[in-house]
Amino acid sequence: MVTAPLAIGREPSFSPFAVQLAGYLDISRVHGILRPMPDGSLEIEDLGSKYGTRVGDTLLKAGCFRVYTDAEIQFSQAFTLHLRFIRS
Repeated sequence: MVTAPLAIGREPSFSPFAVQLAGYLDISRVHGILRPMPDGSLEIEDLGSKYGTRVGDTLLKAGCFRVYTDAEIQFSQAFTLHLRFIRS
């Protein structure tokens, strides 16, 4: 469960909540951030990474995308996050 902004990258030291992916050279040092939104959705922001971030078939390059349902978020060819929404 994501309840606070979550930084993604090889060195995402700007956030106390982070996923560090040091072994993935095609992921930027500070690649992106996942933010929970008040309506229960999740905002995915690419922070200007070299290769971008994919949400499904949509390529983000320094932009945001809002996710309301289960999705695949690809940060590199080797790392994909499978996002599942669980509603109570």
